[in-house]
Amino acid sequence: MRLSVAGNLLLAGEYLVLEEGGPGLALAVEPRLLASAHPAERWQVTAIMGGQRIVWQPPVLAGAAAPGANAAALPLVDAIFAVARDYLAARSLAWPAPLAIELDSGAFFDAAGRKAGYGSSAAGAVALAMLLCRQAGLSTADGAGPAAESPPDLLIALDGHRRLQGGRGSGYDIFTSYHGGLGLFRGGRRPTWQALPDLRLPPARLYAGARAVASGGAVASFEAARRQQPDAVSACLDQARRLVLAMAAGRLGLWTGLRQARQLGLELGDLIGVPARLWPDFDQPTRYAKALGAGNELGLLLCHGDQSSPSAGLSDAAAADFGRHLLPGDGPRWLA
Repeated sequence: MRLSVAGNLLLAGEYLVLEEGGPGLALAVEPRLLASAHPAERWQVTAIMGGQRIVWQPPVLAGAAAPGANAAALPLVDAIFAVARDYLAARSLAWPAPLAIELDSGAFFDAAGRKAGYGSSAAGAVALAMLLCRQAGLSTADGAGPAAESPPDLLIALDGHRRLQGGRGSGYDIFTSYHGGLGLFRGGRRPTWQALPDLRLPPARLYAGARAVASGGAVASFEAARRQQPDAVSACLDQARRLVLAMAAGRLGLWTGLRQARQLGLELGDLIGVPARLWPDFDQPTRYAKALGAGNELGLLLCHGDQSSPSAGLSDAAAADFGRHLLPGDGPRWLA
């Protein structure tokens, strides 16, 4: 078995997606994680990421059909396997025959081995859950179909990734990599996804911010600010909610809407103490930058009008620093 899974970005709705029903605009993007699996005598998962090659081989539990945990190596794999074990056991389904699995997320890292911010762990969770479900003979939606169906591979990827995050993840990254394309995500205990195939982003480029931002710390700062300044934080979230829904419904174009979302993000970032201003920053009539996700770790540089590229007008050296052109991605692809 072989498949590939796209990365993911949250374009608008940061922090809002943590609420029950909180909306966010999300986009699946290239590059893709590559996964492969073949029959083996015992379970093994090899992860290739950022120049590292880590092998996960769980201990065999006495009297148990499913493998145990080996958290010292790959905690994401442990989490997905644990959720899959519970899912199958609750339905009195047999644990599948072992596989040797390889998850290659090398394309999600830069030359220095730093994560590019495209959601490699979520893509890995989706790929691993899909391989396990196919091996177990479970019917899956293969990344397609109505979100309300909650196919087993999507549920296992979501709950496993949340387990890795201590139960705090919104799940937008899982749903985006699983469904592909541009969509309206709504957070909560059981999130939903609405595909938005008619919406198109202007030409855009992704670039790294000044430093990495720990999402857990950013969420903690947001929650603290919400307790201390509930009215101010709620006002920002209410504006963001109206903005996201207007873009999703086509009442507001993405060029205008994301520029307004940029300003809201700056205000909310200052309010909670997690700055969302990028460096370098752009705010010009035909070009502007918006931080994606929590903080200012990753920037989206958009252009409009006569410019053919978001980096037009920059020197060759400066343009080279602006990561890569944004390439929208589709859902998971089974290659064999």
